[in-house]
Amino acid sequence: MYTELLFYILATQICLALFWIFYRIVLAPKKTLALNRYFLLTSVALSFLIPALSIPVTEPYGIMFDAAGQPIETVTPQEEVSSPSSFDWGKALLLIQLIGSTAVLSFLVVGILRLRRVTHHATPIQNGKIRIYSLQAPNLAFSLFNRIYLSTADRDETTLRQIVAHETAHIHFHHSRDISLICVLQTLFWWNPFVWLWRRSLREVHEFQADDFVLNNGSDAQQYITLMLNLNGLKVKYPEFANGFCNSLTKKRLTMITQNRSKWARYRVLWSLPLIGALMLCFSFTEQPEAPEQTTTENRTDTLNTKIEKPDSMPKFPGGQEAYMQWMNENLIFPERTAQEKISGTVVCRFIVRADGTVDEITIKSSPAPYLSDIVLNAMKHMPKWEPAMKNNQPVDCATTLPFEFRFYN
Repeated sequence: MYTELLFYILATQICLALFWIFYRIVLAPKKTLALNRYFLLTSVALSFLIPALSIPVTEPYGIMFDAAGQPIETVTPQEEVSSPSSFDWGKALLLIQLIGSTAVLSFLVVGILRLRRVTHHATPIQNGKIRIYSLQAPNLAFSLFNRIYLSTADRDETTLRQIVAHETAHIHFHHSRDISLICVLQTLFWWNPFVWLWRRSLREVHEFQADDFVLNNGSDAQQYITLMLNLNGLKVKYPEFANGFCNSLTKKRLTMITQNRSKWARYRVLWSLPLIGALMLCFSFTEQPEAPEQTTTENRTDTLNTKIEKPDSMPKFPGGQEAYMQWMNENLIFPERTAQEKISGTVVCRFIVRADGTVDEITIKSSPAPYLSDIVLNAMKHMPKWEPAMKNNQPVDCATTLPFEFRFYN
């Protein structure tokens, strides 16, 4: 359980890291603000979705014959069970995760309590859909959801109007929803540096969008740039989980303001399709599951009636891989009609290895042709005793599966 969960989490973070690297190289330099924001948000969803997908593909294994009836390759799947360890790494990592998440969450809770205290001492100067609060503390300008907080002392009407316009843009684009997602990811994946880089990139896009909104709605560009430079010198403060007017991005914001839009830049996002395909190839494709049981073969049981528990170690063919190869060469007879009819496919045989090593309850789970099933069933009758599965140092019954692949070659 721990292993599967850790693999999934690691896969999601690798996907998120690669998506962020693609964003910084391909999309970030261009003035496609809405597209950049949606890509960053969508990359989170894709990072969690791609490792969760399970797309079955056929994996070649078993025994393959050429036209002369000689085996070409045999691969025996073996399931390895790790020996129990005295130290539980899964629980240790879970403990570290909880400690780090608690620390990050505590930091956010402290920020919320400070905001409540600031709101308590603030003076409402506008009610309605967007609420504006005047603060006594200096150098404060930020917004959160539908509320704008700013220091009004020693600021002229033009400056206040442009600050309000900037924070209104954050509210208009619902940037606080993005910040809520940022807080969740920071809390859960605080240990991943790419989460913090992703967070910084998303907040950059927020500021670029707000600047663009203000300038496109009639504000004087020169006055607005002057305001940005002045507020940057004052080091305007704002809570970590809010949208602040000054975000230590003055140079980048000025560069983005003066950059012209390109109608072709938005198509650069299509370059992410090969990346998505590669990530799916790495994390989404899995071994094809067994096909539904067929009824074309006689002399077999339809179900395995024995109750099987997960053992500490799986059963093994006596003598290892070489002995298994020799047994197949001696007992699997290549049918001439397979070469004539050019039939290829895998016969999946499931059976139980008893505690005494005998093979029992042989079942053909899937087969491309009935006569191939009969060949495998006849061969299984000559199966020697296996080394049984072990649980708590005692031999136990265990179900296992062997695939036999018949492949025709010219």
